[in-house]
Amino acid sequence: MRLPLRRAVLSAALAVTTAAALAVALAPAQAAQTPTISAPASTSGYSTIVITGTATPGATVELYESAYVFHDLKPAVDWANTGDLVTTTAAANGTYRISRWVDTGFLFAVQVDGVMSKTVTVRDKLVPVLTLSSTKAGKVTAKMVATPAQPWVAVQIQRKNSNGTWSVVARGYTSAPGAFTATLTKLKSKKTYTYRAWLGGDTESALLAAYSSAHSIKVK
Repeated sequence: MRLPLRRAVLSAALAVTTAAALAVALAPAQAAQTPTISAPASTSGYSTIVITGTATPGATVELYESAYVFHDLKPAVDWANTGDLVTTTAAANGTYRISRWVDTGFLFAVQVDGVMSKTVTVRDKLVPVLTLSSTKAGKVTAKMVATPAQPWVAVQIQRKNSNGTWSVVARGYTSAPGAFTATLTKLKSKKTYTYRAWLGGDTESALLAAYSSAHSIKVK
């Protein structure tokens, strides 16, 4: 009577083992780790930023980017060097680091094993450079060049008052090369004036407003 009982126990154990093995075989694959990404909130002019984050150790990290104005993430290309897609390999501790040039506001994300990170925004502060010249009596020529060379951005030329405040003496928009020129007239000859330029930025391109350094000039 014991033999059938032993067979029953063995049969039951085999059934449990088989069911467990089948459950493991049918279990879905573990989801890939979602990569993280971090970048500076803003930068200035035409400059390099460093993008960092975490991913599965040893995994290939693919950079995606888009100029902010387009909101259309695509694989980043190393145009300046190889022309290849921009990728890196996550270190043994799961960290990665990518350097990238920025010349306007940008969106960035990374993809690892088909899984995309969140998207981050890097805004770019315009850098206005103001130069002054006076070749005719009572006149000053103010020229401003912006980096990046963004067209159709609001510009003001401001003059410092004796009480420390500033008055707008010329206004307009940058041209296609990102430049603006104004001729200031009816000034007192031999008198020294101080000027600065202001750029209004562009929310559609994630460009931030900025002032130039102040410069003084003695009118001819």
